[in-house]
Amino acid sequence: MAQAYTQSANLRALLLKSGCPEVIHHSEQIFRKLVNPQIRNTLDTDIRTFSSLLNYNIGDDLNAPNETTPTVQVKTLPEDLRLAFVQSDITVPISGQLLNSLDINGLTYSTSSTHKGNSCAMIFPADPIPAQIIYMVQFPQTDETYIAVRRHKKAAIVSDPYAQYCALRAR
Repeated sequence: MAQAYTQSANLRALLLKSGCPEVIHHSEQIFRKLVNPQIRNTLDTDIRTFSSLLNYNIGDDLNAPNETTPTVQVKTLPEDLRLAFVQSDITVPISGQLLNSLDINGLTYSTSSTHKGNSCAMIFPADPIPAQIIYMVQFPQTDETYIAVRRHKKAAIVSDPYAQYCALRAR
């Protein structure tokens, strides 16, 4: 996740440099749309929207599959996913549809194996925790969809370089 943010910041900085190549400078509008947090489908907006949907009934707004959407087969859940359900005291069927991507309110979320950028998420139990979407599983029997995320490890940093900038709310 940090790498995606860094790439976005580097792209914005490149456009502001005096030595910016003319070709890139002429493509500035395209780059601005990629990194503008006020526009949907940018990384920052997608992460923030995902966090607001954690307590949302996802099944109501899922895009219905069309003829171009490949048929998803019901498969036995991977062992680590089944173990996560057991440890969380969530009772689910032993098989379900493993999804590669999911559209929620016009935003596409993907598993990390499908798309690294669309798999970034922020979880807000109290403080924001960066995470990555590992599995998305849908159970047709119960009409439920679960998104399994893996939290990123905390950075092993002795002193926080952002501690003096409280307004940024960064660590």
